[in-house]
Amino acid sequence: MMKKEVGGYFILLIVLTTLSIFFVLAQQYNNEKNSGVEDNSHLKSPLDFIKNFFYDFFAYFKKAPVTGSAVSSVTIVELPRVYVDTTMPTQTGQTITVNSGGNLQTAINNAQPGDTIILQAGATFNGKITLPAKSNPNNKWIVIRTSALGNLPPEGQRVKPSDAVNMPKIITTSSDFAIDSAQGASYYRFIGVEVTDDGAPSQYAPTFPDGSKGSYNYGLVELGRSGRDTQLSHLPHHIIFDRSYIHAQPKTSSRRGVVLNGAHQAVIDSYVSDFKEVGSDSQAIAGFNGIGPFKIVNNY
Repeated sequence: MMKKEVGGYFILLIVLTTLSIFFVLAQQYNNEKNSGVEDNSHLKSPLDFIKNFFYDFFAYFKKAPVTGSAVSSVTIVELPRVYVDTTMPTQTGQTITVNSGGNLQTAINNAQPGDTIILQAGATFNGKITLPAKSNPNNKWIVIRTSALGNLPPEGQRVKPSDAVNMPKIITTSSDFAIDSAQGASYYRFIGVEVTDDGAPSQYAPTFPDGSKGSYNYGLVELGRSGRDTQLSHLPHHIIFDRSYIHAQPKTSSRRGVVLNGAHQAVIDSYVSDFKEVGSDSQAIAGFNGIGPFKIVNNY
C-alpha cells in the first residue's frame, strides 16, 4: 500500500511540475510575442516546448540500455576507423613527359611507382587507357598530371570548366570507358585532367528535335568491375582524381561519370557533370562492388 501511495505522489508531482513549467513558458511566450519585436518567428509556443521535451525524454530512454530503473550506459556512434588520405605525395622517381601525339598508355605501362607523368596541356589522348597493376612494396604513387598545374587552383580548391584550357584531354571514341583499371591496380593519382567522350553519333542515342543524332557512352572512368573482381585482392585501390574535369558532351547519353568499385578511392576538388540517359538512371559518381573507404569531397 505504501508503494502505491508513493507512486501516486510521484506522478502528481510530475504533473504539477509540468503545469508550472507550462504556465511560466506561456507567460514568457506572451510577453515576447507582444514585445513589439517585428521578427519573432524564432519563438516556440509552450506546447511545442513540452512536446519536444517529452519526445526527447522518451527517445533517450528507448535508445539507452536500462537495468532495473536506472540507465546503465549510452551508446555513442563510433567515428570512421579509416579514411582516404589524399595528401599530395612526395615523388622520388623519374619525370616522363607525354606531348601531343605521344602514347599515354605506353608511358603508364613503363612508369614505375614514384614516377610522375606530365601530359601536355591542351593535348588530346584517345582511350581506353588502362591502369595496370605493378609491384609496389613501398606504396609509392604514380602521378599523372597536367603540364600547366601552376595555372590551376591550388590544392583544396575546386576546378571549373573554364580551367579545361590548362588540362590535357583523355577521351573515349566509343561507348566504352575512357579510363579503366586492371585487377589490383593501385597508387595512381590524376591531377588536372579532362575526361570526356567524343560526342560521335550513335544508333543507341535519341534523335534531337533539330534532327541531329545524339551519342551514347556507358561511362568515363571505371575503377573496378563487378563480375570480374570477385575477391578482395582483385579490387583496384588507392586511386585519386584531383582537380579534374570529368563530363559528358551535351548530346551524349552517358550513364556514369566515375565508378568507384574498389578501396581507398577518391574524387576531390573536381567538376563532374552532364551525365544523363534516356530510359535509365545515371550517376555522376557511383559504386556497387567496392569495400571503400571512398572520399568524395568538394566536387561539383
